[in-house]
Amino acid sequence: MTGLGDARFRRAALIVILAAVLAACHSQPEDNDAAPSARAMKVRDAWARVQAQSVGGCSPNHCAQYLTDTLGAVDTFLLAMKASPKGANHFHEPIALIEDLQKRIPQRSTPQLEKSRPLIESTVSRLQAFMSRHPDDYR
Repeated sequence: MTGLGDARFRRAALIVILAAVLAACHSQPEDNDAAPSARAMKVRDAWARVQAQSVGGCSPNHCAQYLTDTLGAVDTFLLAMKASPKGANHFHEPIALIEDLQKRIPQRSTPQLEKSRPLIESTVSRLQAFMSRHPDDYR
């Protein structure tokens, strides 16, 4: 597959992955009386969301949305790590990466996102490197 076929395959793969993540997230009944950490997304589920989001990549006329969605997935991943029973200390490296990213992109306007694209993508790449060294955190 080349060109258009690759893009369609990536979109189809992304849809399948996102559907699986959403199904996993919504399969358990919500307990509104539970503590916030009990309702937080698990690290593995939040990481799956980051990975699923990074499959599509930027495409013309949709890059800002891709970057917005990527940052949203990364923000969710940060919250999951902070709420993890393993403790935030266990995830100090990726937490620091994400918090640095958030400081460097305080405004998420389209021009700022497009200017920050290399930073966003390199941070996701560094998160992927960390998680590949810690497979027990997402299995």
